[in-house]
Amino acid sequence: MESFSKQLMGWLAALALVLTAAPAMAEEAPAQMPDENAPAAVEQSDIIVTLRDAGTFNTLLAALDAAGLTESLQTAGPYTLFAPTDAAFAKLPEGKLDELLKPENKESLIALLSYHVVPVRMTAEYAAAAGEVRTLGGQVITVTKDGDKVVINGEAVITEPDVAASNGLIQTIDTVLVP
Repeated sequence: MESFSKQLMGWLAALALVLTAAPAMAEEAPAQMPDENAPAAVEQSDIIVTLRDAGTFNTLLAALDAAGLTESLQTAGPYTLFAPTDAAFAKLPEGKLDELLKPENKESLIALLSYHVVPVRMTAEYAAAAGEVRTLGGQVITVTKDGDKVVINGEAVITEPDVAASNGLIQTIDTVLVP
């Protein structure tokens, strides 16, 4: 239990650091997405409720719960979540998800899920134009266009772009991103 508490406190401290650094990151670089291109957040639901309502993100929601990150994605944000569907998680090597969901691997699960979150609101088109995007975990992902498709790290395709939530955007992807 003590190890879990230390991990949780470490993650919360890291999250607080990233969230407080987000305004500074925004000042260092041009805005991630111009306001005039932002889709209106007509939905009153936050990212988590929007995922639940969709019905195709049960594995992602279970992983977020196991990592203790559900509450974080219900805060004001803004966030952009590259959200793997249940089918995307099914593509992982056999046993990989079960291994990640074990309590002793919580830190790895947090790292994996943080790799899917960007601490700004960003459309798929804008992300592709930017080319590189820094995730909540501090890593950089590449976003490119392949014809009319937006592709993350050369492997994950955004299958449903720019799903609006009250605290950000959801970019549905067909493959789990692995840092």
